[in-house]
Amino acid sequence: YDNIQDAVDAASAEETLHIWAWTYNENIEIDESITIIGNGTANTTINGTWSDSNIIKISNEDVTVKNLKLVSGSNTTALIYIGGKDAVLENLEIYGGYQAIAVHNEAAVISDSQFAEQINSGIQVKAQGLNLQISNSVIRDSHSSGIYVELGAINVNINNNSIHNNTGSGIRFQSYASTIRDNTVVDNDDWGIQIN
Repeated sequence: YDNIQDAVDAASAEETLHIWAWTYNENIEIDESITIIGNGTANTTINGTWSDSNIIKISNEDVTVKNLKLVSGSNTTALIYIGGKDAVLENLEIYGGYQAIAVHNEAAVISDSQFAEQINSGIQVKAQGLNLQISNSVIRDSHSSGIYVELGAINVNINNNSIHNNTGSGIRFQSYASTIRDNTVVDNDDWGIQIN
């Protein structure tokens, strides 16, 4: 396939797609329970071409995305939109865009990734973002909070991250019944951890 979306459209549930090293200029929607594995963040890049849509929109449950770099996405939407349950995002590098990730569903796992230079927050967890894990990642240089958790999102576990040099708070947390542990939160312009 010449582009990732064609491969996604042809895939069956529970299939694994291995993406060749290349720069792909496209936006994709994943509407099947599949796994997408790039050839490493230094080799496989998806360039969102500054469109007004997500670079990756996850609209089904049980989707895994690993080993990719995402750049040049929308100035008005998140580069990755999680709309399905049980999404796994691992070893990603996301630069620019409005937000790196917006979580709109439950049981997502975000780990071992780097998010930098977003116009808004690095990761935004909406009220629907229940039972969420954010771990072992770097969130830096966003123009708002590094991680913003909205009221209603519960059992959000933020562990072992480095969150620094964001214009707002390192973590802005408006919810409850969650865990924030073993993070390095330094050199943010507002609060390190803001709970309200």
